Amino acid sequence: MFDTYDDVTAKLQSMRNAISDELNPLLEAQEAGTLDAKGEKRLKNDEIRISNYDGIQESMDNTIAKIADCPALIQLYTKNFEANKDSEEWLARAANRLDSKDCTSDPMYAKIVEQLHSLKPSARSAYFLGILAYNKGD
Repeated sequence: MFDTYDDVTAKLQSMRNAISDELNPLLEAQEAGTLDAKGEKRLKNDEIRISNYDGIQESMDNTIAKIADCPALIQLYTKNFEANKDSEEWLARAANRLDSKDCTSDPMYAKIVEQLHSLKPSARSAYFLGILAYNKGD
């Protein structure tokens, strides 16, 4: 379920970005006073689409927040770690979700972020390691 949530969230963001790219010239034309009726209609429709995507995202966030507490996440990631320990995407999503839910004191968080950093060191994985160090008092 969480992977589907992440996939849909990424798709919604991609769609919002594409619409934003379309909106920029329309907004510039509107500010310059050169936007015609067709452009006005497109601008209005694009703004409605973005608002709809935001509503979908908010609804999904509210739904996932109800079921994604630390014990449930830790249980899920513990069960699926071995099968996904070589998947950078899975590890990054797990680390991000645990971080956003403040589940960073569990040993599973440490296992996930250390594996993520060993697969592909990045600023984000180093940030997660910093959280581990902070939690340990280092």
